Amino acid sequence: MSTFEVRPSPKFLIVGSVLEALLLVPAVYAMVTYGEQYVWLLAIPVALGIFTAVRWIVKSSTRITVADGRLRYQSGIASKTTRTLELGRIQDVTVKQSMSDRMLGLGAITVVTASETGSITMEQIDQPQRVAEQILDTARAGRR
Repeated sequence: MSTFEVRPSPKFLIVGSVLEALLLVPAVYAMVTYGEQYVWLLAIPVALGIFTAVRWIVKSSTRITVADGRLRYQSGIASKTTRTLELGRIQDVTVKQSMSDRMLGLGAITVVTASETGSITMEQIDQPQRVAEQILDTARAGRR
């Protein structure tokens, strides 16, 4: 039985960094050209940088691990939440991608089980279709 781990992709960090740089250049230009009264424009890229960093810290604390016939979903920074599902109870794995997700090769996967606890969703996964198929293949292999 295969063992693997899935984490959110850091690709959105690159997009956020590029956007931050694109906003930083005109802010510095305005400050140098027109004076220090435009120093407040620097707050926009700095706020975007802080938002991107905090979002990455939260996202990087989330993972799905498939091993020993179980799917384990862990999330949280200071306090952790862990859900463990039996692979044999998985009924469906859905992949959802927006247009921007498709351009970046990202997507969200939702794992639906036969239990009452519902589903697990993890966003911003690289190659989500491949991950979904890998989860389903591992679940099928465990049923045999």
